[in-house]
Formats: sequence, C-alpha cells, structure tokens
Amino acid sequence: MIFQMMINLVNKNFIRNDANVCKIDFAIVLWLMLLTQSVVAQPYFYSQSLSEMYTSLSESCRIGVSFSDTLIYCDETVRGENIPVACEFDKSGALVHLGLRFLPGVDTLPVNQTVIRFIERALLSELISNDINRILTGIRGRNISVALNSMPVRASFFQDKRNVINLLKTTSGINIQYDQIQYEVTLFLGSQQEMSFIFPADNELLTGMDKKELDDWFAANLKNHRKQQDRVVIHEYGSPELHYDTVFVSFNNIYRIPQINNDLYYLKTNDKFSLVFDEKLIVETVKNTLLTPFHYQYNINISHRQYGGREDNFEIYSCDFDDFFFDGFDRFFGLISFDGEMLKGTLFFSDRHSNSIHMARVEVEIDTFFSEGKMYMQINSNIPRHNNEYNESPFDETQ
Repeated sequence: MIFQMMINLVNKNFIRNDANVCKIDFAIVLWLMLLTQSVVAQPYFYSQSLSEMYTSLSESCRIGVSFSDTLIYCDETVRGENIPVACEFDKSGALVHLGLRFLPGVDTLPVNQTVIRFIERALLSELISNDINRILTGIRGRNISVALNSMPVRASFFQDKRNVINLLKTTSGINIQYDQIQYEVTLFLGSQQEMSFIFPADNELLTGMDKKELDDWFAANLKNHRKQQDRVVIHEYGSPELHYDTVFVSFNNIYRIPQINNDLYYLKTNDKFSLVFDEKLIVETVKNTLLTPFHYQYNINISHRQYGGREDNFEIYSCDFDDFFFDGFDRFFGLISFDGEMLKGTLFFSDRHSNSIHMARVEVEIDTFFSEGKMYMQINSNIPRHNNEYNESPFDETQ
C-alpha cells in the first residue's frame, strides 16, 4: 500500500506542474521511502514476549536491520548507567535473544547457553521494566526464586536498579547445577557475595516462547540448518556383546522401557568394529542410521505437526537433520513393526537441558530406502515429558 501511495504521488507530479506542489510531494515520497525501508528492516520474532521487550528498549538499542546467525551488542542506559545488551539472531534472521550480558565471554564457556540466555533475559526484563511488581508476580508464578547471599531478595532490592547494575558489574563467575527437575544458578559477585536463581527446567520458561512459538522456531531452524563441515563424529564402541554370528550389540540407555533404547549394532572383522549397514540386516541398519550420525546420506520427507493443527511438509538431508540434533539431545528408538517390506517405529529426541522431547513416527519402505535413500517421518515437536498423551503408549499407531 505504501508503494502504491508513492506511485500515485509521482504520477500526480507528472500531471501537475506546480513547483511547490512537486517539492511537497517529493518530500512526502522521500519520507515514505525511508518509512518503508525502516519497516522492512525491522527484525522479526518468534516470541511475543521478546518482541515486547524489544519495544521497551531505547532507540539507541533497537536494531534497524536483520542479521543471520549473528550475535551483536548494544548499550542500553538505565538510571544513568550503561548496560551491555546481547542481541542474537538465528539462521532465519529472527531475533531470538535479548539479554543483559552480565559476564563478558560467557557465551564461550562450556556451560548450558539456554540457561545463560534465560538469566540474561530475566535480568534485562527487570532492569528496563517500569512495573517491578508485575515482574516479581510473574517470577513467583513460574516458581522462580532469587536470593542474595542465601537470603530471598525483596521487591525493594530490584527497585534500586542502579544498585543491581553495579552489583552485577562485579560478576566474576557462574555455577550451574541441574538435577533433571530444576536448575540452581549462582553468580559470584564482588566482596564474596553470591546471587542465586532456582527455577524449573521448563522449556517454555527457559526459551521465553509458548508452544506455538516453539513449533515455529523448530520448523524454521530445522529447514534452514546445514551441517557444520568440520564436524567429525567418533563412535565409542565400548565392549559390545555378541548378538549373533558376526553381529555385536552395544547396549546403551533406555527411554522408559527397554524396547525404546539407543542400542547400536556392529560387525566385527579383523578385530575391528564397524556400524552395521547391510541390506541383509535391515532392522539393525535402520536403527543405526536413526540413532547416530552415519556415513550413508539419505533424504527425509518430514511432516511436522504443529500447535493448532497446523502441518508443514518439507524434505531435508540426513546429514543436516543429524547435525541439528547433535548437541543437547539423547536419541532413542522403538520398533513398532517390520513385515519385510515396511519398517515402522518411534524415534525420540530427549532434550538434555529441559523437560521437552521431540517425537517422530518413522516409516521406512525398505526397497526405497536402499535404492533411492529415502524415508518418511511425522514429527511432533516440543512435547513436555509430563504430557500423558504421549506417555501411555508410544507404540500405538493410531495416535
């Protein structure tokens, strides 16, 4: 519509020869062009809460362009104090993180970066908010506790924002404890002080996104993910046990029941082990290809079932698919059926850092898999592990 307005104004100037009108109209055209450029250049978000946080920042910290897979910084001013704000874009160009960078270089530490982002986002939200009571009510409602030197902090502590900023500027280290249920994060501050945060390992809480937003993020990033070229996967064979003939099995972890596991199968030749990939050993071959990054590349036709009954269909290379789930997930597979021509099963991706799983119904037509390198998956993403709908019968084909 803005472009049409510009065209109308230009056409109008060709018809009318009044110099003053031309000056006014071209000034309006220039203003509309700048406005259009600004609108197009604004970053987009998966998270509504992050979008609202962005609009609360000062103009100096609102990024006027979108980047891809980039982390940049800006300075925000709160009560006369400058604070560094980390702004992170994903591969799709969406702004996925805004947070107070309380510890320089924390993004390079070998710690859970999702938890780091949560703390950074929570601290920034508190510092730029004009309604501290609303923030504190939200904190209590999500079972989050904050303590300074082992004493619960009061509202008055957060209301003195300059004191909070100066205290956080003395951060020298961080410690993260996780017991599969909740996190305890401790910031080591100056004068031997400590600030601690305890919160549940809830995926929506950690990411700041609801189920719909998480599904949108998952779909966009899975489709756009490309394997890191320099990544090398080394298989740890351990001490596999004889399965039959020359086939050995390495018994690994299980997911709830023994039938859902991440056991791997090997062939032993000349005292060396290699992962099974053989048309005569179909079940073992399919399990190996699903549970670990494999030398054999194939195509996966994916139907992604999303929040609200939406469905997205796309195709992805197995190397990109494997790389997407390489960090932060444990894989498990359970065989449903195999009739010699079609293999069906359930593949689970269990998030090591939250209560979330992704679940894929896998169908492999054996001839097509070996001749054309193709398989089909129907994926349900971001399922809380306490969701009983998916806990009763993971092998029920009617689900």
